[in-house]
This record gives sequence, C-alpha cells and structure tokens, in this order.
Amino acid sequence: MLIQYFMPKFHIAAHIATCQLAFSWNFTKWVGRTDGEAPEWGWANANCVTSSTKEMGPGMRHNTLDNYFGDWNWKKTITLDKFLLCKMEEAMKWEREHCIALYDLEGTVQPTLLDEWTLEIKIWEEDNTQPNFFEGKVTPITQAVVRSQLAVLEAQELQAGINHSLDVDVSPSILISGGIKLEDMQYEASFKSYNDSNTTFLTSRFIPWTSKKRP
Repeated sequence: MLIQYFMPKFHIAAHIATCQLAFSWNFTKWVGRTDGEAPEWGWANANCVTSSTKEMGPGMRHNTLDNYFGDWNWKKTITLDKFLLCKMEEAMKWEREHCIALYDLEGTVQPTLLDEWTLEIKIWEEDNTQPNFFEGKVTPITQAVVRSQLAVLEAQELQAGINHSLDVDVSPSILISGGIKLEDMQYEASFKSYNDSNTTFLTSRFIPWTSKKRP
C-alpha cells in the first residue's frame, strides 16, 4: 500500500517552493478539490472553552477537551449525509464550468504541445521521482538585477553618444526605480495610519521625483 503525505492548502503557502511542489493537493491525482484542512476545523468548536480550561488542572482539562472533540466528531458524523450531498451538488456544478473553461483554454494551445504535456504529467503521476512537470522552469529576475542590466545598457549608450536622461543628475533607470519605490510607499500609506512626519517625508520624496520626470 502506498501512502502519500500532503500539506493542507491554507498552511502550505507558508512553506518553501520545494515543499509546495512535493506535498500539494493540487498536483495529485484522484483528490479532486480536497483542501486537507478538515482536521483544523474542530478548533473553532473548542475555542469557546479556553476561558474555562485555562483555570483547570491537567486531568480535568484533558477530559473537558476530549468531551468537546467527541461532541464535534458526533455532530460531524450525524450530518455527514447532508454535508456530502451539498459537496456533490457543488462539485457537479463547478465540474461543468471548469470543463468548459478547460476546453476553451486548450483550444488556444497547439495539439502537439498538449500531447507532450499530458505525457509528462502521466509519467510524473506514475513515478514522482521523475521531473515534476509543475515545477517552474524560468528563473525569476529581481529588481536589483534589472537595475544592474539597465545601468550597463545606459553606460553603453552614453559611450555611443546616446543620452535619454531628462535630467543631468538622474538617469532613466534611477528615475523609474524611484517612481516604483514611491508607488510602494503610497500603497503602504493607504493602509497605514501615517502621522504628519511620515506624510511630510513622503511628500519630500515625491515632489523632487515629479520635477525630474518632466521634460
């Protein structure tokens, strides 16, 4: 018997990419849209007893929690038929919509590529030691790398007598990166309660930048 281990979908996002690839429900055959979070649901039912159990001794605390967990399991058992019926009806509805969306998407892909990808997925499903089809093959590029590449390009253009700068003190790449940083600061300011000093600081950064970007 083969036993496979997975991470619940809500928790797996906090794990590294390698862990997400190896233990994801989304990449596994025959599990449907299972989220794996059911073991965590019982804690919501037990939250109401925390104010009582914190005053109890170890034995009474264990017995009380056992009673609450048993009550949760019993409620889950006697309502399982209604719960599964609701899930089945929902699955049938979304299955139709997902099939239509998949059909439309596959219509935009070359048939030879679809056959190639399908074969790679089947090989990996049969043997997880094979290359994982779902693993990204593109190395992400950082903002620092982009700035470095732009700086090299600007230096080459300056040597060739080409200058796109709008200001003698600010190169195009510095102007763009400064604008991106200001956008991030404005975005953070929309969610945080900034005092006058922070607002003044943001304004002091924004006004010089707007003056540099004008022709």
